[in-house]
Amino acid sequence: MNQIEFLYPVIVLFLFAGVWNALSPFAGRLATIPSMGAAGLGWAGLCLVIATGWMALDRPPFKSFFETWILLGWCLATIALGAGIMVRRSYLFSLASVVSAGVLLWAVSHPDLESALLPPALQSPWFVPHVTVYFFGYSMVILGGLLALGGFAHGVRRESLWALADRLSVGAFLCLGAGLCLGATWADEAWGTWWGWDPKESWALVTWLCVAAFRHLPREMRLSPRGIWILILAMGVTGFTYMGMHLLPTADLSVHIYSAS
Repeated sequence: MNQIEFLYPVIVLFLFAGVWNALSPFAGRLATIPSMGAAGLGWAGLCLVIATGWMALDRPPFKSFFETWILLGWCLATIALGAGIMVRRSYLFSLASVVSAGVLLWAVSHPDLESALLPPALQSPWFVPHVTVYFFGYSMVILGGLLALGGFAHGVRRESLWALADRLSVGAFLCLGAGLCLGATWADEAWGTWWGWDPKESWALVTWLCVAAFRHLPREMRLSPRGIWILILAMGVTGFTYMGMHLLPTADLSVHIYSAS
């Protein structure tokens, strides 16, 4: 079974976990054990995909869009498991599980498999922590933005959904900030400068500033319809930072554009 074929049962497991947790007519363990078990198996499957890809490529499998979609799915799955362990039948568990399944489905429908080695600048011990912490930040911004939108759609649950989005924004702020610091340290070692105004660097800063602006609002304003739109904006900026860099006229100058075959 190749890497793509192995992802299909993982997708099914996460879909089942999210839907069962949200819609199961049972209470207690009959609701949580099947969903947590499926998510745990799916997470272990993703770990196996990443580990086998790492060994086969002889490099961290975080270079192409396909590889980073898998990493994003893994980060979302990790958040889902954490939420499920902390709170039974958590909204966040269901959302993160289903979004992880969607991300992985997109990955298998847009494969860009490649075996190229990393360029010298990326062969650094900073590469894995920098990329991983950023994708945890991306995951929390995406989930927070979706919860914010869900609050507009479900007025009865608005307060609880927006409160959960607010808590996620704390993790997003910290992860994106740590990613900036790790990237700056890495750049100083590799190129002799902390900041080069690379398009991806600049948009990563914009993403963090959006989340920072949201975090620096008073809590009552963060949980208001006007304030929560800043988190939704941050989700949009995150999507562009991740997927839209090749659209910029300065894309050829960037060392951060993901490769695709």
